[in-house]
Amino acid sequence: MKIAGDTHTHTVACGHATGTLTENAVYAAKKGHRFVAITEHSGGMPGAPTYWFFNNLLWHVPNMVEGIFLLKGIEANIVNIRGEIDFPEEVLEKLDIVIASVHFCEHFEHGDFTAEDYTNMYCEAALNPLIDIIGHCDDPRFECDEDRMVRAFRDNDKIVEFNAASQNSRKGSEAKCRRILELCKRYGTKVTLSSDAHAAQGVGEVQSCIDVLREIDFPEELVVNADYDRFCKEMYRRKGLQMT
Repeated sequence: MKIAGDTHTHTVACGHATGTLTENAVYAAKKGHRFVAITEHSGGMPGAPTYWFFNNLLWHVPNMVEGIFLLKGIEANIVNIRGEIDFPEEVLEKLDIVIASVHFCEHFEHGDFTAEDYTNMYCEAALNPLIDIIGHCDDPRFECDEDRMVRAFRDNDKIVEFNAASQNSRKGSEAKCRRILELCKRYGTKVTLSSDAHAAQGVGEVQSCIDVLREIDFPEELVVNADYDRFCKEMYRRKGLQMT
């Protein structure tokens, strides 16, 4: 298995990554990819770009950069146990791809939350029609009813992200990743493999994810970015986006 493109990358615009938009595209092309998504953090993360960055991304950046189709997206923050996210709908609905992730950012409403609370948080986020992908839901700090969560993602047409960076940056996430992937396999929930690259050289580096999928005999047809035509059809169905 391989991927046709990376659905989650960052650039210097987010304040804590090192590559540029063009450099991410160059490295995607070097790895034989057909597309790359630029998914900067929304405002709750320190150093995140402003509302105007995403507007300008839409209006001033071409669809093709260095021969690569560039998806203009965002990694928005889920900010409370009601599953709400921290970015205006009028921009989200225009972006090519919307990831929603939980971070302990300044906008997150902290509290003495239970596994039931976090389960409800993910299930409520799944109801948002503007969200395409649920980002790194393998974070062990947000323990929840994984079975119920994965079924909610399937029932509400959400893609589950298997994030290569999780295995290095989120202690304890590997076991949770495997459990979630086994549930996605059982329920037929779609997944995407992403690098969450914060340097251009890391774009498309998802071999650790592929290795796990092989170990559990995960169905390749459920991996939306494992095939370019499959991904194009997914984006057209979701957004009316013409990538071919």
